[in-house]
Amino acid sequence: MVASATTDVPDSFRAAVLVETGQPLEIVELESPRNLEVGQVFVRVLRSGACASQIHEIDGRKGPDLYLPHMLGHEGIAEVVIVGPGVTKVVAGDRVVLHWRIGSGIQAKTPRFEGSIGPVNAGSVTTFGEFAIVSENRLTKLPQGLPLEVAPLFGCALTTGFGSVVHELKVKPGESAVIIGFGGVGIAILKALKLVSAFPITVIDIDSQKAELALEMGADFAEVIDPEHSNLTGLFPGGVREMPDVVFEVTGHRHIIEQSYQMTNDSGRTLLVGVPDPADPARFPTLPLHLGKQVKGSHGGSSVPERDIPQIAKLVQSGHIVLDDIPLEAFPLDSINAALDTLRAGHLGRILIDMC
Repeated sequence: MVASATTDVPDSFRAAVLVETGQPLEIVELESPRNLEVGQVFVRVLRSGACASQIHEIDGRKGPDLYLPHMLGHEGIAEVVIVGPGVTKVVAGDRVVLHWRIGSGIQAKTPRFEGSIGPVNAGSVTTFGEFAIVSENRLTKLPQGLPLEVAPLFGCALTTGFGSVVHELKVKPGESAVIIGFGGVGIAILKALKLVSAFPITVIDIDSQKAELALEMGADFAEVIDPEHSNLTGLFPGGVREMPDVVFEVTGHRHIIEQSYQMTNDSGRTLLVGVPDPADPARFPTLPLHLGKQVKGSHGGSSVPERDIPQIAKLVQSGHIVLDDIPLEAFPLDSINAALDTLRAGHLGRILIDMC
């Protein structure tokens, strides 16, 4: 493997590794690869996002983890250091968005690193480290002119929120909408709903600060309610606040999933964006589905990275989508467990890990 002119390949680098389910991540020294497989790209990670998916992975919410110890992270920005055989979409020195959604290019073999704790596994994309090996189909060139502070959000939060509105529910102008859960993805959903002129838009969250932020960002109504212990359908007495046409459930909690379906009007659509607990399945009557109501699960907004990242970037650069008002808090890699604790506590906005 030959070093690029822009960034020398280090002998080793640090990464946050999940060693044991339910335990804090460990900062581990890993050896840089000597050779790359077909379709692999070695990148220097600049900034990573952190979202609930990593919390669920750490907690083992999706079941037994067969790949421990392993690296984490699925959204970020990076600089290409070396490209492996067959890679054609990027070259050394390119700045790229790292994303978990599959894009164009080769699906490369997943890497394994030698580290201070022994072999460490990695998926097709990881971002919780100073460097990473990423499959060619998990990176897209970073559009020019985007602020690096918010660019990591193009790897998951923005594309998921945008795609949920535009691709999955295909929201039309004038349709009424509800967002339950106003974290990073909920913010992106609100911005996409404003873009397509949904009205009215109601945000529901347990946190009063998040409700205030939703109003500042353009929501028509914001309710501070604990949805686990409240009847959400009572929020819509009629008139302009009649039962909504579209509901975006972004928490993944069973009781809230059930209520989001029940509050959607008889011909409306419910989108389940939050990751559910497979051990606690939701239950609701299916007869309304025969009469016109729809419910579906989101998969990353059904986004196509090469299509959606440049499209959203164009809307940002033209002023149609504003990102300056998203609260961001950056942590160094050494403080990644503090960052994840902040995320667990319901941080206002988005958590970032700054590798620089």
